[in-house]
Amino acid sequence: MQVGFDTFATNLHCMIEFNPSVLAAPVQDSRMQQDEWQKVSARIAHDLKEPIRNLSSCAKLLADLNEGADVGLDKATLCDWLRVSADRAQDMIEAILKLSLQGKKESKTEVDLNRIVEDIQHDLTCPAKNENAMSLITSCNLPVVNAGAWGMRTVLQNLIENAFKHGKPGATNHVWISSEGNAHDGWIIRCTDKGLGMTQEQIEKATMPYQRFNTGAIGLGMGLYLVQQIVAEHGGELTINSEPHQGTEVSFTIPA
Repeated sequence: MQVGFDTFATNLHCMIEFNPSVLAAPVQDSRMQQDEWQKVSARIAHDLKEPIRNLSSCAKLLADLNEGADVGLDKATLCDWLRVSADRAQDMIEAILKLSLQGKKESKTEVDLNRIVEDIQHDLTCPAKNENAMSLITSCNLPVVNAGAWGMRTVLQNLIENAFKHGKPGATNHVWISSEGNAHDGWIIRCTDKGLGMTQEQIEKATMPYQRFNTGAIGLGMGLYLVQQIVAEHGGELTINSEPHQGTEVSFTIPA
């Protein structure tokens, strides 16, 4: 029996209305220490939030559209975003499964940072939501680096999302991603914004877990903590330069 579209959309919305933190339960695997798994599980829960939010928003709008509501988007557009977000979540899940089977850190490969930034821009401008409608990302000739693909995605997404979360209210929030270096000497990647900035005290606490300086922002305050962990695993260093009301530059190194 064919399921009606309204039933499909409603059921899909219900199925994906869950907290990804359920994936953070420790696995019983003697090859992975508990503290190491806690770091990995925190990344899993954190990184899956964006595609799941997109899925939930699109599914809800599809259900509303089927009820005759004017949501400002057509069915084909919403279905395309469902597909893209589902593919993104599936890619993350496959990476998680591969990592759990290996019982070790993510292996390095050639990673195109331009492609990662493009994917992040795509995710953050999902038409089913409008919180990033006034946000822009500019990047230019970012390198292909030897690194963990999931790790680089996590680092850049967190830096970009943080810049948007702490942008100036009512203004177009612009984030610049730039690079310096070469394949022989290593790379410096910079994420720069003109947002609210941070005090020296906030900078010192920024990479500690559960630090939230914007009480109205969504999240647990794990972003920069995860970024620092991943950069350190790659043998790099994380640097934060910021001035209140002037903006922030976060840079990290990727050794050759």
